[in-house]
Amino acid sequence: MQKKYIIHQDNLNIDLLGYYGYSDSQLTYAKKSDDVLNEVRDYVSKNERIDTNEIMKRMFPIDDPHIFISHKSEHASDAIRLANVLYDKFNIISFIDSQVWHHIDEVSNIINNKISKIRESGETITYSHKSTSIVASNMFAMLSSSLFEVMDCSDGFIYIDSNKNNQIDEIDKGNVKSLKTQSPWIFLEMTYASKLRKKMHKRPSMRLAEDAMLKGRVGIESLSTRQKIEFDYSKEIIESVTISSIKNAISLPKNNSHPLYNLDNIYRVLDS
Repeated sequence: MQKKYIIHQDNLNIDLLGYYGYSDSQLTYAKKSDDVLNEVRDYVSKNERIDTNEIMKRMFPIDDPHIFISHKSEHASDAIRLANVLYDKFNIISFIDSQVWHHIDEVSNIINNKISKIRESGETITYSHKSTSIVASNMFAMLSSSLFEVMDCSDGFIYIDSNKNNQIDEIDKGNVKSLKTQSPWIFLEMTYASKLRKKMHKRPSMRLAEDAMLKGRVGIESLSTRQKIEFDYSKEIIESVTISSIKNAISLPKNNSHPLYNLDNIYRVLDS
């Protein structure tokens, strides 16, 4: 991650007023929620030993996204619409946290029905408390580490703040413990974001990269087969930048150039 921005949800909602043609319920470039859960069910049903790494692979279909978008659950629609705009106009792939952590309860139920169920009588199901506790702790640990890894491998980070007191959630080491949020996942993400050192996707030769990108624009089938991203590292801690609007950035002309070229243009607008 090399860039970190915070925008208030009210401002983002206004910025997106002209983009109602873009879905706010489903990422156009990612698997549908039902498909993800069906893949998990299929894996669990066919294996006696459950490898949580295999579960995470199915829950995290996007490797090395360009942007990591963090938000509180009630504002998922704005995050999804923003991600779809960035993809359609600039080929930028965003990872939205809620598209993963909202699966956690259902995935845990799928696993518990396989390994923790003691008996079932009518509509009553009895589970082993010890076994369900082990499943929950393992899922939390694996999801936490996977979120950190995806965030670390993203080029940029956008946090959609929705505090009602007009006080933005500044993300730094000094105040991360006092940030106002009811979501443990958002708390973890803000904690991680305050500690990550600067790391950016290595910019390729844009002319060569455009040829490769135009041959196969990232789609549902190719998310896991893309060429792995290389990184440039720095020991610098990334400071968050609070922005009042993203409108000028997403209003840039549609461009089918390499997504990192487009992303750098967006950074320049947001930093200006």
